[in-house]
Formats: sequence, structure tokens, C-alpha cells
Amino acid sequence: MTQAVAADALVVGAGWAGTVAALRLAEGGKRVIVLEARQRVGGRAFTHTWTPDTKFEDNSRNTEPSAQGGKQWAVDFGCSWIHGYKEGNPVKALAERYNIPVHIPKPTASQIIGPNGPLAESLSAKITENLGKAQAAAKSALSKQGQTTSADKSLASIVLAADSPLYAGLNDSEKELAASHARLLHVPLGITLEQAASLGSDKAFGGTDGAPEGGFTRLVKSLVDDASSKGATFNLGEVVQQISPLENGKGVRVRTRNAESGKEALYESASAIVTIPHAVLQKSLGIFQPSLPAERVAAIKRTTVGNLNKVLLTYTEPWWDAQIGTFTVLATEKGEVTPDTPLRDALARTTLIVSSLCAPTGLPGDSSSLLVMVGADAAKTIERHGRQEAAQIVHDYLVPKLARQGASPQQPNHTFYSRWAKQAFTGGATTTPFAVGGGTRQDLAELSRPLWSGALRFAGEATEPDHRGSIAGAVISGDREAAALLSSRL
Repeated sequence: MTQAVAADALVVGAGWAGTVAALRLAEGGKRVIVLEARQRVGGRAFTHTWTPDTKFEDNSRNTEPSAQGGKQWAVDFGCSWIHGYKEGNPVKALAERYNIPVHIPKPTASQIIGPNGPLAESLSAKITENLGKAQAAAKSALSKQGQTTSADKSLASIVLAADSPLYAGLNDSEKELAASHARLLHVPLGITLEQAASLGSDKAFGGTDGAPEGGFTRLVKSLVDDASSKGATFNLGEVVQQISPLENGKGVRVRTRNAESGKEALYESASAIVTIPHAVLQKSLGIFQPSLPAERVAAIKRTTVGNLNKVLLTYTEPWWDAQIGTFTVLATEKGEVTPDTPLRDALARTTLIVSSLCAPTGLPGDSSSLLVMVGADAAKTIERHGRQEAAQIVHDYLVPKLARQGASPQQPNHTFYSRWAKQAFTGGATTTPFAVGGGTRQDLAELSRPLWSGALRFAGEATEPDHRGSIAGAVISGDREAAALLSSRL
């Protein structure tokens, strides 16, 4: 019989919530073991690095410079910004703790690309202003729904309504452009306007955006190193098979199987904090024995997880206007995106946000690259393709839209992309605000409710009502659950 490894506390998952919880518990004198299914820490904190020597066919997540002090670039494919950096986001304190510089980008010009090329600045400004007013109207109109029953009104029913502020002062052809521009919200929401029923909490951090130098993986690894120095243990490649209460009802037992060796292990502790990504949790409810309460299972199943993927295209030199920081590429075709829609058609039926990494933002490590963000259903179509194939399709789609006059666009010399829904231990992006027919406000409280007399606790962005879908939500929730355990007798 396998001998159980004893700990004061177990943490399932080494993403933001899990690493923060482990650090706080270790600082409180607890013997902590963190069980992570992946062979890396960080979860959806994932920074890709490459160098001038990285080959196009190189699939490596990270490549190092061939010589000490050589050039290296970094791009985050999960969390991208510390939103509300100056407005109270707790991630700021973590960056300061580990002496990681955080850079605030300088404002740069943006451009909206319509079916016939860039829109006039005056029209772009009007459409952008109108979208802000339409979002405000939607927040007000939808604020009361989803309290105890699923929402039935979508963002589309308000934002795209005939009398929406979105269309104020526009002619018929301009209204079509405004509607397409509104669909840029598919990127931050992860679902379509027809699926979404909220824009999120008014308490979510916003305002100043900050980018940690070297990427978010560097920051989360600093937390892991700190927690490890204080006695926490991080076991990677440990896939949880079962979570159950101890026979005496005073603790938790977790059974795992190593992803590489297949060897099983048992861990026992007075308490456990589960930080499994929500999409994975939805598919893994059978690991809890006995089953979770019916109301918890229902809340988990009702909560919606969105889709967001990024495609990096790197070139020897920019063939677009390098002074533009963000291009919003409007849809050129109508129609839904289905699982069978060809990627080129999916791109044409959605609105893309394209960031230029050589724009004069003042951020270090600028490169002749485009970072393409694709949201909602269109994001999943990317995952059917290999990296090079997807990159070629995206490149071919963007060239006629973004190429400056007289430019001779070359093929990308490096590319990388995310496939969050396809990743077994992620299953998608983060949870979304309320969706039509989805979770309720009561569910938000239910997802974080401790079980088994307080021995089984839950953290992660999905459990933090005012900050879901963000690093802040994960960090706050990990801190919350660790503090609760430290103040209890468990």
C-alpha cells in the first residue's frame, strides 16, 4: 500500500492562486505541498521568449541567447497586463517585493481598419466614443439580471439595438462599421456579444496598465522560489486522480498519478486549497469522492469559460506603420463562426485586435512583431491548425489590410501561438462575466464556499466575484483562502 505523504496543507495547482496561497501558508509556518499537473509552474502565466537565432521551425517555448548578454524578446500569451497598476492591484506589491521593474506604456496612435482600408480619424474617434457610451448603457440596463436565475438579455440586445448610442450620428454604412467595431469586445470577454450578459464588475481593477519586465512567468517563478525558500514543496507532473476526506473527517487525502512515470502517490493534510482552472474543474468533478454538493456542481457547470488566443508574427522589419500601436481589424464578412469554419473565414467574420510590438510605447524589448488577439468562437478555430499553418493564414489575411504604401511584406521569420482550449490542464481562457443562460450572482458566492467543515477550500479567478478573469482575482483568492486557513484551527 502506498504510504501517504503528510503536510499541514495541500494546494492543488501552481498557477497564480496556488503559488500565492503556498507562499502565504509557508510564511505562516505551514508545511505546504503544491501539486501541479503540468511540468511547469504559472498556469495561464506563460511567457514565450525567442532570440535572433530562433529558427522559424523551432517550436520551443523558450530559447536563450547564444551568447551572454545577447538579444532576447519576451511576449506573454496568457495574462498580459497588470490592470489598475496604480489603482490598487495587489500584483504591484508582488513585483515590488521581487524588484521586478514594471513598465507603463506611453500612449500611441491606434487605427481602425475597415473593409476598404483605414477609417478616417474623425470617424474612428466617433465610433470609439459611441462604443463607450453603448457599453455604459449596457451596464445600466443589464445590472439587475442574473441575481438568482440565469440572465436572458444579451449584450448584443442592448449594444446592437437600433436605438443604441453606438449608432448616434452615423449613416447606414457607418453603423455597420460601428457594429463590427463593437465586436472587439469578443477579445476581452472571450464570448460573443450574443452570448455575453454582462461587461463585468464595476469593482474590477482598471486605469493604468503595467507590464512586468521579462514577462509574467518571471514574476510567478519569483513567488515559487520565495515560497520554496520558506519550506513549501512544488511537485510537478502530479495529476490529481481523487480528492476525498480522511476517514476521521479531520482532513483531506489527495491521490495523484505522475504524468511521466505513471506512479501513484498519496498526500494527506488537515486542509487543501483547490485552484484547478474552471474549465478543467468542470470536466473533473469525478475526482471528488464523495461528490460535491448538488448546488456546487450546478454552479460549476453553469459558469462560462471564454476563449482567447494570441498569434505572434515576427519579421526582420515592420511592413506596417510602425507608429501605430494598435490596429483594430474589423470583420469583412457576415456569418457565424462554427467549429467547422475555415480559419481564413473565421478571421474575416470576427474583429481582431493587433498590437504592434515596435510601436513607440517606451516598453523595453521592442521587436518587429505583430501580436494578433482572437476572441470567442474564432479563437478556437486557430487550435485546429499547427503553428506554422495558422501563422501563414493569419499573415496572409493581415498583409492586404495593414501593409503601408510601398512596403514589400516579407514572410515571418518566427511565430508562436496559444491554444488554451486544447491544453488538457487549462481547457480555455478564464471565466467570463455572466452569460445568457449561464451562472448567477448566487453562483459567484457558491464557487468559493468551503466544504467538508472547512477542510476543502477553493481559490482561483473564478472564485473572486469582483475580479474574475484576471490575475488580480487569482491573487486575491489565493491570499483569501490562505488567510482563512491560518486563522482557523485546521
